[in-house]
Amino acid sequence: MNRAAASPVVGDYSPAQRDKAVEAIEQGAILRTSRPGLFTAVSSDGTTTYLVHAAACTCAAGLKSRRCWHRAAVAILSAPAERAA
Repeated sequence: MNRAAASPVVGDYSPAQRDKAVEAIEQGAILRTSRPGLFTAVSSDGTTTYLVHAAACTCAAGLKSRRCWHRAAVAILSAPAERAA
């Protein structure tokens, strides 16, 4: 997932948010839903799930219009894959 950590789509997120997003993706904590662009994210403690889109999240930070690591993870997963040369 090195591509994701360095991806420009997560450039506005803090290094800690990017790391958390990559970790969540690797652990399968960000799941696609049947709706395009909409994901379910499992909270850090595993007790809650949030609906997440690249533009919004239902977590506490997202409800305050703040960027959260859930949105960073969705941005990574939604970014077009880089083509190998």
